Amino acid sequence: TDGSPQTHNFHLPGDNDWIKFDARAGHRYTIETSNLGFDSDTYIHLYDTDAATELLQDDDGGVGYASRIVWSAPQDGTYFVRIHHYSSEISGSDTDYDVSVQDNGASPGNNGENLALNRPSFSTSQESDAYAPSYGNDGREDTRWSSQIRNSPNHQWWWMDLGKKQTIESVLIRWGAAYGRRYLVGWSDDGRTFTGYVYEVDKQGAYLHDLGNHTARYVGVKMLEPAPGMNNYSFWEIEVSPNGRWQERIPKEAAPGKETIVRAKASNPTQVNFDLAPDQAKTAARLGMATIPKIREVGVFLGAEGRDTLLRITGTGFSDTSKVRLWNSAGRVEITGVKFIGPEELRVALPASPRQRGVYKVEVYNADSVPAQSAVEIVGPEKNHRIYLPTVGR
Repeated sequence: TDGSPQTHNFHLPGDNDWIKFDARAGHRYTIETSNLGFDSDTYIHLYDTDAATELLQDDDGGVGYASRIVWSAPQDGTYFVRIHHYSSEISGSDTDYDVSVQDNGASPGNNGENLALNRPSFSTSQESDAYAPSYGNDGREDTRWSSQIRNSPNHQWWWMDLGKKQTIESVLIRWGAAYGRRYLVGWSDDGRTFTGYVYEVDKQGAYLHDLGNHTARYVGVKMLEPAPGMNNYSFWEIEVSPNGRWQERIPKEAAPGKETIVRAKASNPTQVNFDLAPDQAKTAARLGMATIPKIREVGVFLGAEGRDTLLRITGTGFSDTSKVRLWNSAGRVEITGVKFIGPEELRVALPASPRQRGVYKVEVYNADSVPAQSAVEIVGPEKNHRIYLPTVGR
């Protein structure tokens, strides 16, 4: 855990590399890949001490296609990391990469008391894969969960599994701009019926919810009313404490440059019960499942001299984390960017030069899914030349 890199590669399609490391409770660790080969695109998963319970995963949190997880250990033990290629179809000598684990020392204010950190979490909707429920309790300040954006967001759920029954005393929520105007914070033994209190707040920020001492396996938030003018709900982080660990951080007056934690007041001191409907649980279970993309058509828009060429790819199953690869007779072609237009369209920018004529192979793939393939022909340098070819080799 001194940050020294180990070099690996994906020598066969579907290859998985494993490493393990010893961690200390309350210490913060950076697990990352670096120095990726030309065809390398890593995806890393962090597992608990049983080597089976997934705590966290990351695709492109590092530089380029490299991965990065920043995580605080809840308890002493040996933890496991699995690394695989984003596409199970790609392997070979150009897929090498380095992986390292760095112990950053004890986390400020964290003595292993945040029960929520990296526990399995779920929601009834998400804005996209970049705002999945796991980003709501990953211990990072630069990620957040967001529900789907819609004209009427209705009621939304976010909840977590603590793994076993534990004592729960308080919950801290760091709401973003799309905060919950009115919401329930509750606990549950079965992950279906939650008991708790309804709270009302009037602006974004960090709010402490004193629940009293309860024993439960699940902690959840049911959002009942969005912030004025907002069409979704979003928070940066949720933490759960068994012992009121944030009480001392509630200042009598705000200190410059310091996070201000406000004690939220229940709108009614009486406990209420809310049920998570079976269809909502099924929706949550489907989030994050790999979708197999399909290409319907590829269009080429040749830019003017000195400007990028644009590929317009239409089909189904695209997401904001879909990857695109391009080859011609000379080998792999670098692309300058992929823009997600929607689940049925991607746009890919190619360098302005050299613009080589010929047939190109186009591949779109999602994490752990079979890639979609097609072909497109660039036949001339004419300005704004546009062609469409039928899909082949799907």
